[in-house]
Amino acid sequence: MSVLLPKIAILDSSNLGKAAADFWNAQASRRKRCHDFISRLSDANVFIAFTMTHVTELLRHENDRVVRDRIAFLGELPHIAWLRPQSRERFPSDVVCLFARELEAFVRHGCRDHRSIVEHIRPSLWETGTGKEMFGTKSEMWDVLSSVARSMLEHDKYVASICRADFGVRNLTIGECRRRSPQFPDGWEGFIQEMVKDLETQLVDHGDSRLEDHRGASEQFTSETLKILQECQRLKGDWILNLADNQGIDRDLISDNTTVSEFGALVAYNLQLKLFAKNSGLDDVSVKGVPLGSLPGYTLGTRLELLQNREQRISGSNLGDARIAALGLYADALEADKRTVNHLSVLLRKEHAFCDLMCPYFKVSTYHEIPTHIASKCA
Repeated sequence: MSVLLPKIAILDSSNLGKAAADFWNAQASRRKRCHDFISRLSDANVFIAFTMTHVTELLRHENDRVVRDRIAFLGELPHIAWLRPQSRERFPSDVVCLFARELEAFVRHGCRDHRSIVEHIRPSLWETGTGKEMFGTKSEMWDVLSSVARSMLEHDKYVASICRADFGVRNLTIGECRRRSPQFPDGWEGFIQEMVKDLETQLVDHGDSRLEDHRGASEQFTSETLKILQECQRLKGDWILNLADNQGIDRDLISDNTTVSEFGALVAYNLQLKLFAKNSGLDDVSVKGVPLGSLPGYTLGTRLELLQNREQRISGSNLGDARIAALGLYADALEADKRTVNHLSVLLRKEHAFCDLMCPYFKVSTYHEIPTHIASKCA
């Protein structure tokens, strides 16, 4: 007797939102289209997967009625899966918890390559149930979370827009930076004015189109950067090494040939590593012990973000897209928007090690095409 295992499908939240709109639509034809979509997935034993990223993207719509309809729709789904929190609570976890699991597999269980990490994590990663179990109650909680999700959107727009900015130093090496001591003819005031002006222009031209206060965002980031530079400059010795110490990077991980971009990646990874370690209850975790590139999902997501940042115009939703795409290493099917699919294809052509681990991925014109794609690609 064969056992029909659930197929875990990662869907784009925008298509889930469209399906929810059809589910409650006054037109019978649109309601039928959505019911057929649900039935076809259910008959194929496909479980729609949710993470906290999915939930917040669905809840941050500005119309409260739309938000309530979306939650009610999710409560009608017969088969869902969610990223299991490390606390074992029955609630969708954030993708950060996946990266924490990857770190735990590397440190505690000796999984030293991407495949062994994925195979170690996958069997216990997903919790399954019905939509009613997850979304059928807790109405007050969803209202609160909706407000939080809208605030998070503002933060995502800011972060994505800042990350897109280019100050013309990414390809400079540490050796070249050493020869450019952080002194300015007009003092720090001149530096501040120049950086704010340049960053504001870039945010207008390339940042998230929904970002409103370009000047305020520029001043905030410049102020934070200035504090770090001034602190490093006040210390005696090599200001580059002082900067590495300030950001928690072992000095022997950088050399004169390290680029500013590579140094920035180490800094970002070190900050994330501390967060993952905290979630896993791990101590003394460092970039030196867990080198950049060790964690498959995190590595895939960050490399996708690099490709996204080459686009002429960035979007705050890109942050969620890259995190969700990383789940393709742990699922049976991944449906994403056109831009994410294109970036993923470019990445996999360069990063062959991910090809055998990534599940089938695709884009659709309308959400009701999804069951057909899953049936053809996951047969």
